[in-house]
This record gives sequence, C-alpha cells and structure tokens, in this order.
Amino acid sequence: MDIQKEAFESNFKKTEIYRRECAIRGKDILEFSKTMGGYFNIVANDAWNMWQAAKAQAVLEGFVEKTESNTHHYFKLKDWDEWTCIDGIKDAITSDNDINAIVEIDCLEVIEISNKPCFALLAFGKRHGTEVKFFDTKEEAIEAQEPAND
Repeated sequence: MDIQKEAFESNFKKTEIYRRECAIRGKDILEFSKTMGGYFNIVANDAWNMWQAAKAQAVLEGFVEKTESNTHHYFKLKDWDEWTCIDGIKDAITSDNDINAIVEIDCLEVIEISNKPCFALLAFGKRHGTEVKFFDTKEEAIEAQEPAND
C-alpha cells in the first residue's frame, strides 16, 4: 500500500483541491492513519477512497478482466489426452464410476481474450479417422480441403 499511497499523494498534491484545503487548514492535509487505513482530513480521505476505487476497476492495457461470462472451465481425466467441457467429464465419470466415487481430474480455467468466428474443417483420413482443423477465414479452410472423390 505504500507505493499506492505515494502515487496518490504525488498526484493529489498537483490538484487545486489539495492546495485549497491546505490553505484553509493552514497545514499539509496528507496525514495518514495506519489504524484507520485512511487520511485524517475528510477531503483527502474521500480523494484517497476514490483513488482506491478507480485503481481497483482499472484494467491495464493488454490485460483482460476476468468475469463469469468470459471464463470457461475444461476438464480431463488423468489418463486422457484432450480436455472436455463439464458435460463431457460428467459423462465420463458417471459411466466409469459408482455413485459417491471421488475421482481426481485436471481442471483448466480459460479466460477468453477474444471471441471471433473461425472456421472448422472436418477432414477424414483413412489411417487416422476424423480430424478437425481450424482456420481464421473461410477461404483458408476451402484451400485446405481435399478434393472430393466422385
């Protein structure tokens, strides 16, 4: 909190409110109480509280705020290679275990950075079965398609 307090005080001292309040009181108004977690002067304390609230809401450029709507969870059993959604893991656990079984699983929390459409190409390989490839544009997916055998 000392770094926050120093940054606040440095910026607050540049304001007209600070200069006026100091002139009215006849002294520096930035006397901080560690016990109260704020300033003795009500004007300085209100400004400090607003600073704290603004800092808490600020999201730095390049960072994404974690919310319920942009956070997704994926799961897999220890011997699986791929992640699945909650329904997939429920199906796997209930089909292989008794009621009240406790099963250790890996959990992955993903925060959505961008949500843009992409294009999936379902490809079938004789040796490897169905494969899914993803592309940013429909044109890229079309270009990657294998010619159909008529």
